[in-house]
Amino acid sequence: MQSFWTPTLVFGGAFLLRIVLFCYGLFQDAYSPLKYTDIDYFVFTDAARYVARGRSPYERETYRYTPLLAWLLIPTTWSGTAWFSFGKGLFAAADILTGWLLVLILRSQTGGNMSLKDSLKFASIWLLNPMVATISTRGSSEGLLGIMVISLLWAIINRHIKLAGVLLGLAVHFKIYPFIYAPAILLYLSSDLAATKGVSTTFSKYIVPIFSNDNIAMTISSLLTFVGLNLAMYTLYGYSFLQHTYLHHVTRIDHRHNFSPYNILLYLSSSSPAAASTFHFASIAFVPQLLLSAVLIPLVLAKRDLPGTMLAQTFAFVALNKVCTSQYFIWFLMLVPLYLPGSSLLLKPRLGTIAGALWVGAQALWLWQGYELEFLGHSTFVPGLWGSGLLFYAVNMWILGIIVSDLGKKPRSMKRRASSPPHNSYHIKSTPTTRPALQMPPSASLPVIVSTATSPFISMFSTFRAELEEHHDRRERVIKASRDITALSKKMIFSLQRARDVPAPLPSSIVGDITARLTNITDLFSSIVPDLQGPNAWRYQRQVSPGVQEFVEAVSFQHYLTTQRLITCEETQRLVPEGVTLMEDDYLLGLYDLVGELMRFAITGMATGGKVPGGGSRSDEIQSGGDVELVGAQNRDVVQDLRELRMHFEGLDTHGGTLGRDVEKKMEVMRTCVEKVENAAYGMIIRGRERPKGWVPHERPQEVVESY
Repeated sequence: MQSFWTPTLVFGGAFLLRIVLFCYGLFQDAYSPLKYTDIDYFVFTDAARYVARGRSPYERETYRYTPLLAWLLIPTTWSGTAWFSFGKGLFAAADILTGWLLVLILRSQTGGNMSLKDSLKFASIWLLNPMVATISTRGSSEGLLGIMVISLLWAIINRHIKLAGVLLGLAVHFKIYPFIYAPAILLYLSSDLAATKGVSTTFSKYIVPIFSNDNIAMTISSLLTFVGLNLAMYTLYGYSFLQHTYLHHVTRIDHRHNFSPYNILLYLSSSSPAAASTFHFASIAFVPQLLLSAVLIPLVLAKRDLPGTMLAQTFAFVALNKVCTSQYFIWFLMLVPLYLPGSSLLLKPRLGTIAGALWVGAQALWLWQGYELEFLGHSTFVPGLWGSGLLFYAVNMWILGIIVSDLGKKPRSMKRRASSPPHNSYHIKSTPTTRPALQMPPSASLPVIVSTATSPFISMFSTFRAELEEHHDRRERVIKASRDITALSKKMIFSLQRARDVPAPLPSSIVGDITARLTNITDLFSSIVPDLQGPNAWRYQRQVSPGVQEFVEAVSFQHYLTTQRLITCEETQRLVPEGVTLMEDDYLLGLYDLVGELMRFAITGMATGGKVPGGGSRSDEIQSGGDVELVGAQNRDVVQDLRELRMHFEGLDTHGGTLGRDVEKKMEVMRTCVEKVENAAYGMIIRGRERPKGWVPHERPQEVVESY
């Protein structure tokens, strides 16, 4: 598999994730007192049951939604257990369709003309998000709203104005809050009308564009849809429809599971007998929320980036809402993939990590206080819930500031049209002109029309883009192979540490294990041979180097255990496929790491066998081809070999070369490892003389230790 980022795997993974969660939900609902299915889903299905019987869905207490939702879920009333879960499947399917629309938007001009691979990566923030999948498979209807909002955005950037108006009217009827997008959309559609007409007065620049044909069509189609649906529902269900679908949310007091900073105030208001004061507070709470999300943010940002503006609006609306639950986070999560590319949260990983950790941590703190209150019965209202709610609010405002700052740095767009480019694909290019009869300044310039179809720069930069994409794909393949080689080499070393003497043949169980791993490593090296040819061998040397060093460490350890000598660079080179060049730097750094494994081998041998592995007398050393070989190995022990290695390593002159910085780090570790073995050997010899003859550790026969 070359890459996970293909439509089949990403959407297949999203489908599988929801299937697994759905099946788990059935199991938890059947065997756990804490149900997986959301209580709202039972409200939806009960309302659907009333509708199926020709009655009003509002006869079901706490049903505060449009009758359209109950109509959609009528199949849940049909006989059969499977039909009861129809709504969950519908909501999960809406999630996946929303992800598909996100891919289309990311690949459009507004989304940055992303490649399919990159667009799938960002869309996976929604598609493969466990939180999103859990909410839909629990039976929350937010997935339907998600497809309405993202479809609205897709229709706008593709200039389907009337369709966008219908979707906006439907979304506002379904859930009130999408009306905040209307100002941003109107400002976005009118962003360059004044510029194209060459007007300069304040009235012409800011007022006239609002009454463009697109804005008029958008307004009429959205109002007709919204009013038509409301009239139809009012005709069928009367005042109950208005009260439960709209008016209830104006005075709603919900202090349970509420992250809002108004949480404690709502709790106190709920017990107040003065209904008038309660209405007054609940109404005033909307003022800062709507001022920021529906007025200020669109005015400042709508002409710069419509998807980002909609994210900032939704984030502000949810953070300032007097009722804020986890389900509401879905409202802005669906827009995050459209904002993240090029954002400071992504370009500055440290900032993004801190923001994510604070956002999750503040929620966790609130949930801990909520658990103490609702499950353990401890009073945590003040300062627990109140303080954690304010902290979460502060974190949200900080993140909102980052989003607004990012969007504010973008230039004002000239009405980017994904499907309707400017006439004849022309763009404006300024070039100096001769001075005309009118007294124009010498520096003045007039626009000259240049066709992008004949511009040589388009093909040039297309070539650059293709080369960069190929480079990044090749680099990722090399990095992945290097990581896999590192993991397999470590497993080889773990197996080799089960040996107990040197030099000695390895047990058959160890031989079979390391042979299989060597075969896998050879296959991995072979897979990246085409990527390491010519200059690319040096270009990606830093990416493949960690895996090569670990491989050298593993094969040199195996070679030492069987021969008690160091493997040479030439011998190591013969173990890798032709086309992979073993750099001397990687060979030496792998030998540095070998010292650590010899230290573990020696300590384990002394602890289990009561002696230093290997022989006892010192032998000579010879130099062969620049590599140190230990001869007379049958008379040497590991301590002596480690001392010889330390002496030769300390004699290396690495100043001025590429090894300098890496060797400095490994040199200290190497010295420490050798000293540990020396101290262990000294302690064993000195303390051993104080023990009676024939003493064995733990007074039991020596056992073969299979692992350490």
